[in-house]
Amino acid sequence: MFNCQKDPLVELFKKKGYNLISVPKDDIQPFQLLTTSKTGFIEWFSFQKEVDEAGVSLDFMLDAEKIDTKYLPKIKKNRNIAGFQGATSRSLSLTARIELFCNLCDINDMLPPEQKIALKTVFSAAERLSFKVAGEPKEDYISVEKLKSHIARATLNENFKARFEETEYYIITTVLKCKSFEMKASDNNGKDISLDIKTLQTIAKVDTNIALKLMKDNSSLVSVERNKALTVAFKAVRLFYDKKANKLSIKNKLGLKMRGNEEGNINNSPYEYFMTEQAFVKL
Repeated sequence: MFNCQKDPLVELFKKKGYNLISVPKDDIQPFQLLTTSKTGFIEWFSFQKEVDEAGVSLDFMLDAEKIDTKYLPKIKKNRNIAGFQGATSRSLSLTARIELFCNLCDINDMLPPEQKIALKTVFSAAERLSFKVAGEPKEDYISVEKLKSHIARATLNENFKARFEETEYYIITTVLKCKSFEMKASDNNGKDISLDIKTLQTIAKVDTNIALKLMKDNSSLVSVERNKALTVAFKAVRLFYDKKANKLSIKNKLGLKMRGNEEGNINNSPYEYFMTEQAFVKL
């Protein structure tokens, strides 16, 4: 997605313990599972049934008949998060510009050829195009300590036992969401370049759920305002399997004690969090 490894937006998210998603989505949420294979392949388990208070994705892995839902952590929603508003990327590649725009505006992949050409024409007019998290991001999260208590009381489903030998499993514990985004066009010297907003609005078929417009007095800045938030980043903690006890656990790092807020800086956490070396995670 990003042309530069040292992208300021990526650096900010990683510093705060988040994995930035290549293209924001509306269906990534706590309790869902991620896997990484020995070859480095990352897979995201998205379930059609909405995850609310039932922990659907995690319990898919556990023995449902032996689960005590009394200890299941609740998803806490819309916690205010400081330090992300206004975070801006460096220039996006042409492919990333189009993919990001389509996702922000809920445009499906089945665009007619003439509209695909039109999008390429609009976005290739800018030598540089940056992406900005413009609104006030919110967090949805579950307590890792309560999650630890919950899985300690459950046994693993027979179908998953062998999989832990080849695959690392992580459970998403926190997602960062936002409703407002901006895309700014310029040349290589930083001079603003106007974007064809009418063409973008026609292709996006903007409705009451999405507002797509140019910022006042600045035709190089496209603003996308959504009614429904998109997940832009996540945190996920690793699950470990004890063969002898047939139990899952969130193993503590050796010799490290909990300090401060467990939902804060993952560097101060006794748990092993998912963190990729790549700029972003493609889910």
